Amino acid sequence: MRKTALLALADGRIFRGESLGAQGEARGEVVFNTSMTGYQEILTDPSYKGQIVVMTYPLIGNYGMNDEDVESRRPWVEGFIVKEASRAPSSWRGRVTLDDYLRHHGIVGIHGIDTRALTRHLRDHGAQEGVITTEELDPERLVARARAVPRLIGRDLVRASAESLDGTTWATVALVIVVLLLVYRAPLLALVPLVTIAFSVVVSLKILALVTLIPELRARGYEFLLLRDYMKAVAQ
Repeated sequence: MRKTALLALADGRIFRGESLGAQGEARGEVVFNTSMTGYQEILTDPSYKGQIVVMTYPLIGNYGMNDEDVESRRPWVEGFIVKEASRAPSSWRGRVTLDDYLRHHGIVGIHGIDTRALTRHLRDHGAQEGVITTEELDPERLVARARAVPRLIGRDLVRASAESLDGTTWATVALVIVVLLLVYRAPLLALVPLVTIAFSVVVSLKILALVTLIPELRARGYEFLLLRDYMKAVAQ
């Protein structure tokens, strides 16, 4: 039997459901995502750092989790909310269940709540801070904790994401910068945008996978104009 979990919003709204993933407490800005698929990409998208994501589609986890469909090497969401988490995923590519994946990465989630009512509440009242917990089940104290969650405005979440990168990742960023400088023969003035490009490429594994396909895509007639034209303009 799953453990009871509560979601409390800063405006006092409480949702009661069952624990999903890790036990404990998750704090962040509660937002919703309307995608019908792609929950693994959403979990591993660095842009969700600091946020608790609500999936509006009612059944999540039906094709499991794998090592290929990720945006980065780890999940970045603070917490995860679904109507129903599939316990028996059906896909030849699936390796583990959503519940096992979240538990492995220490992500606290909740399922079995009315996500439609939650989504309408967020739509009408705006994204707000919230807390998911399997530990504190007193609604009043939980709402107080939600109101104490720092807002995203003014927080340096990019730095928080970057500080979690290991030495190998930073070495890869440096390598990508050097390659771009050599390929486009750009001056040092282009270093700042190149850092941004390289960081994006390395942090997002999907972008990195696309970069490896560039020769094949060029052979099919595709052109990559934005970066090339920018480098030419900077070099002039």
